[in-house]
Amino acid sequence: MNLAIFRIVFKEGLIMAGVLFAAPFFYLAIWLKKISAKPGGPKKILIIDNAKIGDLICATPVFRSLKANFPDSHLTVLVIPRVREILQHNPRIDQLITHSFNKKKNLSDVWGLIKKVSQEKFSICLNLNPGTLNFILPFVAAIPLRITTISKESGFFSNLLAALLCTYRLTLQKEALSVRHYLDLLKFIGITENNLKKEVFVDEASVKKAARFLAERGIIKEDLVVGFCLSAGNKFKEWGVTNFAELARLIAANFGYKIIAVGEPKDKPMLEEFRELIGSAAIITCEDFSLGEVPALFKRFDYFISADTGPLYIANALDVPVIDILGPCSMLAQPPIYEKCEAVHVNNLSCWPCSNGLDSVSSCRLGHLRCVKEISPEFVLASFEKLMKKYPQITQSHDF
Repeated sequence: MNLAIFRIVFKEGLIMAGVLFAAPFFYLAIWLKKISAKPGGPKKILIIDNAKIGDLICATPVFRSLKANFPDSHLTVLVIPRVREILQHNPRIDQLITHSFNKKKNLSDVWGLIKKVSQEKFSICLNLNPGTLNFILPFVAAIPLRITTISKESGFFSNLLAALLCTYRLTLQKEALSVRHYLDLLKFIGITENNLKKEVFVDEASVKKAARFLAERGIIKEDLVVGFCLSAGNKFKEWGVTNFAELARLIAANFGYKIIAVGEPKDKPMLEEFRELIGSAAIITCEDFSLGEVPALFKRFDYFISADTGPLYIANALDVPVIDILGPCSMLAQPPIYEKCEAVHVNNLSCWPCSNGLDSVSSCRLGHLRCVKEISPEFVLASFEKLMKKYPQITQSHDF
């Protein structure tokens, strides 16, 4: 164990020991809050979801269901700063709180978060992701009802901490559909929900901005557009610029579709290489839209092709038919296989899948990366043709 990891583990151990030592005080605070609560009063609900974009979008059915069942409740969602904008237009959410949840565990930042959550006087907390701070926070903030996700991958001591500090626990099973798991957490407060539809919302200003962007680049209402995302937060999932460029050439040549590739500012060299390889007027964008604005652009796509990463879930939540190039990822844990999606993967690998929900990996354990390398552009094109037959697009339906 190197020194940096030792410091993190040691600091986490100190925090856990301190919380457990003071546990009787916190249990007393929780009991006092319970007996002072007004029967049937408005509920203040906190959801902790310190996940990236894809996982966060998979949690949106929870927000909808809570508001449908408790319309007078006040719903707060605690997220990491970089994903905040994707929820800023969600009408189910009353308040957003951000915290970095970094492993360095700056104690002053953690204390500030605890004070903030304590002052809000929440009555229910749903923690969607396992983690030391996720377990501790609702307990020391004296939230009476504390419901959490646990995982076998989290280890014995982490799950023991959850057992001691949380009211109810639900184990996330390997390859379980994450949306289904999140909704199952609601059973502890009497809600049974079967609507798995994910949601992303856009505002009118962003729609107008997207319309201007496309008009300036010659995209008209009658054009059919395919969106591409070349990058992934986990580089292990990426399919490669050359493959995407060849696929884009095939789609443009065979069907006449316009091509738009999206990314973050750091993806600019990759996107410029993609456009150069295509040798046509493909549109690239990585600095024109914020995370909160980009869904308005995605609404204009007729289809979207990507590795299994956040932008794919944005497109899927907006009802855009998608091609999910799975690579190492399980098609059971999270991909939108039930909603306008064709999942592309290699069938004949005994090691596939090796990335399952919380048990995510960042490199090929066997060193061959066949799950990515054996997916050809022609193979993806065949899946794209299937998707077009299932969900044919009509140009007259475009708003801009």
